[in-house]
Amino acid sequence: HYCIFLIIFSQVSPKSIAGKAGVRNGDAILQICGDNTQGMSHPQAKQVMLRAGNEVDLVVQRSVGQCQGQGRTNLLICS
Repeated sequence: HYCIFLIIFSQVSPKSIAGKAGVRNGDAILQICGDNTQGMSHPQAKQVMLRAGNEVDLVVQRSVGQCQGQGRTNLLICS
């Protein structure tokens, strides 16, 4: 058995920078500025993005899960 803790976009505004770049609700962030996000908490991911400044490089996987409820940004997948 294994568990993967993913950071999921839950509310992407079409007019936001992420929305204009093609990010959709349910997409998972796999890397932030080259750092693997597996096991990273939402506050840790936020810190990495803040340290990056105005340019943040993300590796995103399309629609790995559906988020329910406002503000829910993490998904735990176990197998």
